Amino acid sequence: MKQRKSFITLAALALAAAGFNSCTQTDNPAPYEAPPVVDPFDEGNMVKNGSCEGTDVANFFANDYIDGVKEGTTSARIVEDPADPTNHCIIVTSNDNPANDWDSQFFIRVDEPLLVGDQVKVSMRVKADKAATAATQAHGEPGAYMHWAMIGDVTFTEEWADIEWTGTIDGSQSGMQTIAFNLSMNPKAATNYYFDNIRVEMIKRAPIPVWKNLVVNGDCEGTETISLVGKDGDDGGAFITKIVDGAGVDGSRAVVVTSHAGAAEGWDTQFFVTVDHVFQQGEQFLFRMKYRADAAASASTQAHTTPGAYKHWDMVGTVNFTTEWQSFEKRGAISADQAGISTIAFNLNDNKDLATKFYFDDIEFCIEELVEQ
Repeated sequence: MKQRKSFITLAALALAAAGFNSCTQTDNPAPYEAPPVVDPFDEGNMVKNGSCEGTDVANFFANDYIDGVKEGTTSARIVEDPADPTNHCIIVTSNDNPANDWDSQFFIRVDEPLLVGDQVKVSMRVKADKAATAATQAHGEPGAYMHWAMIGDVTFTEEWADIEWTGTIDGSQSGMQTIAFNLSMNPKAATNYYFDNIRVEMIKRAPIPVWKNLVVNGDCEGTETISLVGKDGDDGGAFITKIVDGAGVDGSRAVVVTSHAGAAEGWDTQFFVTVDHVFQQGEQFLFRMKYRADAAASASTQAHTTPGAYKHWDMVGTVNFTTEWQSFEKRGAISADQAGISTIAFNLNDNKDLATKFYFDDIEFCIEELVEQ
């Protein structure tokens, strides 16, 4: 025994000398943790545990009746399949003599809202203790009714049957997260309903609208002036764009346009933002810029086809200038009177006796585009 102890002691000392002292070693590996088990059925599924073989019911709710007493909206129950103890499913029990078709309900809730244009596929197995029919609705949260129709009526028999629905979310359903099954519809008697292999799949997300800026050199940091056209009041109507160093926001560059006193018309001095796009009636637009002047002033705006080619008396309303930088934003839809335009004109001599400088920077004239997700 002594010999053995001496051997162990010597071995321990040798290990310690080699840097393997278990009490002082600081770089021991972390304990092994097995990766979480993922049910293959959940792959591509917008609900968890759709196979009902686990315990997670985070996506499933019910207005359930237990021994004839309504439980309210609670997490759904997973039970053994009465016909096959090796299988598990959700059970929801309806009531006798219901006042409404929706007294008893089953809810499937997805984690993200479904939006107009989303293409969705819903599938599952269903059965009941007696022949039955249930209507379905679109809800926000479970019980928060939005629309009377979702995946159509569902027919139940005493044997498992597969159901499947593929469709596109419409405007009345947009924003919904829950499919509701009205289980007190037919029959008007207490019945057990069973659900299994539940899948909600996103076939194709609806395109999302984004703003695309059409202005070239809108930040004025380059030299290109194809989108930015100035007409000073004392230049005899010539289109001469002046981008000036140090005149912009925080000492950057800006377009500078100068009005003159004794103007005959408000459009003697103008600034034009023009883009390579012909706007059609109903098309959405967004216009933004930063702006100021050396004196307080206001400027009306017009819709032009090209700079100087008048189309309509109003485009983005009246713009009020102060001596401090401001941000301007206007969004809207092109009217019938504005259809065919490509240019916003600013009339900078509306005050015909005011000679001052106007400054424009960070200019955007955007169209709305749909981008695939």
